[in-house]
Amino acid sequence: PRLAPEDSRPLGGPGALDFAAPAALVSVGTGLGASLLLPPSPGGGALSTEAGHIGLPAADAEEARILARLRERFGRVSVETVLSGAGLGALEAALGGAESTTPEATIADALAGRAPAAAALERFCAFLGAVAGDLALAFGAWGGVAIAGGVPRRFAAFLRASPFRARFEAKGRFSERMRRVPTVLVVRDDLALLGLAAGVPG
Repeated sequence: PRLAPEDSRPLGGPGALDFAAPAALVSVGTGLGASLLLPPSPGGGALSTEAGHIGLPAADAEEARILARLRERFGRVSVETVLSGAGLGALEAALGGAESTTPEATIADALAGRAPAAAALERFCAFLGAVAGDLALAFGAWGGVAIAGGVPRRFAAFLRASPFRARFEAKGRFSERMRRVPTVLVVRDDLALLGLAAGVPG
């Protein structure tokens, strides 16, 4: 709630986050972290989770093939097996490329249109949208979902043009409800420190 307007970019939905309802944060960096902010009231505050360790679902045959390749390498495929800095390189490798040494290298290749990095980044965004939407459903985060972290900040325009929002909304009979849930990308890099300074209870 303490973010200034310039601290975030819209990713789809009706507009700004609504903190009168529960809102979720999904942060992608060295791993994936997710938390829930409940409205100020008795029992309100921030709730941390271990959502990065839930299983990563496949929405189509191509994603099933990708997850099969990742299972051969890692065993169980959790959300952060793909949705993390290292996971972006693992995803590129699963799509037939050589695993980049850094997420920055994969992102640079993707933004330059080089395959298979571009395909890996687009699929990364699709997975991120699917997971963020699932967490919104699980949490009842009707106030919206903020995406943050050092990884997605590096490709804000790509993320906005990607399948992220379509996959966020693609929730069967809840799709119409999901269209009314805002999503934003937090672009400031000190979000955790901002929360600590504000004394947000957790």
